[in-house]
Formats: sequence, structure tokens, C-alpha cells
Amino acid sequence: MKLTVLVPASLVAETDDARASTAKVGQIARAAAVFRCDKVVVYEDADHHTDDGDFIAEVLRYAATPPYLRKTVFDRRDELRYVGVLPPLGTPLHTVTVGSDSEGSEPEYREGVVTKVGTDGRVWVNCGTQHPVALRVPDDGIREGERVTLRISSRDPLRAEVAEDPPYGGYEVERSPLDDWLDSFDGVVVCTSRRGREVELSDLRADTLALVFGSPERGVQEIMRERGSSVSFDHVLNTVPDQGVETVRTEEAVYASLALANIANR
Repeated sequence: MKLTVLVPASLVAETDDARASTAKVGQIARAAAVFRCDKVVVYEDADHHTDDGDFIAEVLRYAATPPYLRKTVFDRRDELRYVGVLPPLGTPLHTVTVGSDSEGSEPEYREGVVTKVGTDGRVWVNCGTQHPVALRVPDDGIREGERVTLRISSRDPLRAEVAEDPPYGGYEVERSPLDDWLDSFDGVVVCTSRRGREVELSDLRADTLALVFGSPERGVQEIMRERGSSVSFDHVLNTVPDQGVETVRTEEAVYASLALANIANR
């Protein structure tokens, strides 16, 4: 299943400070990784939350980047001041285990950044090892700055190649107006809402699924009405029926909904 989560730029609107906002975004990042999401889209729900949307997207990208690459990918910036409160994602590409170099040992997978492209099909990849890894790639369209996953079969001597079927490494992050993104999306779109129909597992069974979440201020449908949107959804579902609290927070709804989607598509 290809799985996308869409959260609003006002996700952190009611949070008091940058540290608490970072922690809140970290819960979204952790949920997306736990349930193997392919993409997290941060959509605009009010013009005055644009800066919040940029903040959310940047923190999500940081969280999804393996720790050994963060200094290469990110410079010092204000929105990343409190990233120390982010929970570790612990995906296979975040947790590097170095096995023996003996025949039959398990390969090591690392995400890397292409730092140099030669004229002979050779590229150099920074993947957190002591020196960049040099290797030849069959695709001559690879570009400097591109992220790739390497399969390292030996450390001494170093032997590596671009992985054809890498393990799950995390989600991609995108910023987009909700209408535009959904217009280009080919799959089942679910709007989560307290006023929706009670969810059934069959509603979430799909090869390609997108789950849209509202903000602490307004639900998805209210957001769409305010923005004059004509977006339609395949289902409007209550994924937390019989809730015992007045308001289910967005990050809580994300966990609940993704858990149900995971069960539905087993």
C-alpha cells in the first residue's frame, strides 16, 4: 500500500512555543514512520499560517533524515532550534548496524547524498562513512545533491552499489495546496472527521490511500468551505468513534487512523 498523510499548516497554531511545536510535529513524524507512510503533505488552510507550514515541513524533513546525514543536509536555522526533543524514528536506514566482512553476512544499507558526479559514470556519495563512497551508477541522470540508498556488501575492501530494493527509510515531505495535490492524486482519499460516518476497515482498503486531517481550530470540511474549495472525498470517516474527550488532537487522530489503515491492508 502507498500511504500519504495530509496535515494542515495550522497544526501548531495553538501550541505555546517553538519547543512544544517541535515536539508536536515529532509525534506526526513518528506516527508516519511507524506505519510506513510514503509521504507527508503539509497543506495550506489559512494564509496567515504559511510560516507555520514551512516550520512543520522543515522539522518533518529533519526527523526523516538519518542522524549521520543531518549535518550534511541541514545548516543551522532557527526552526530547528529544538530538534533535540524529536523522538528517534529508528527506521532501518536510521539505525546503522555494521556486520562482519565475511561471506554471507547481512548487507548494510545507508542513505546518502550525491556530492560529486564525474564524467565517466562515477559518483561520490556521502553516507556518513569516514570518506565519500565512490561507485558507478547505471543511470546517467543522477544529479549532485540527490538522495540515494546504498547497499554496502563489504567494508574492507569497501564495496557498495545503489540499492534496487532498499528497506523502508522514512517518508517524503511535500508542501502543496490541498486542491492541487488531490487533483493530481490517483487513489482513495479519506477525510477524517468527528462528524463523518463510523469507519469500517473496508473503507481503508486500497493500494493507494491518502488520509486528510484537520487542524485544532477547524475540521477539514470547514477548512474547505472557508477556502471555497470544491474538493470531494471518497469517504468522510470518524476514525475515533465514541471518543471520551471533547477534542481528539490531530496527532492522536493520525495514530488512530493509521493503525486502522494498517490493519485493513494486512
